[in-house]
Amino acid sequence: MINQNQFQPEKQTPATLTLKDIMLQKYLALYAYGFVETWSDLRKYNYFDGDSKGNNPYLGTFFFPASFYADNGGKPIQRYRPRYNSEYIWNLEALKKIGGDQPNYHTFKMWFSQP
Repeated sequence: MINQNQFQPEKQTPATLTLKDIMLQKYLALYAYGFVETWSDLRKYNYFDGDSKGNNPYLGTFFFPASFYADNGGKPIQRYRPRYNSEYIWNLEALKKIGGDQPNYHTFKMWFSQP
């Protein structure tokens, strides 16, 4: 007979619970279906740097590729570029106001990840 406690040597308590533990369980719960939510969390915590409060649940758990696309300037992607030609043809002035016409627009931080 298998002793179930051998797989969980220590029970989680409120005193030992960390944000990293919570985010790991969230990742497991959303696996394969919640990739956009996971990506939002990665951006919210600035991938490696953590947020403005010093929280960094992804430290040591996520790794960047060896190199980025040239237009990234060494930065990770933060948002999707505007899609298709419609925005660039019929809405270019609005895109220019937010920098959407720049080649590195996809590396601009989102509002929720800025201090």
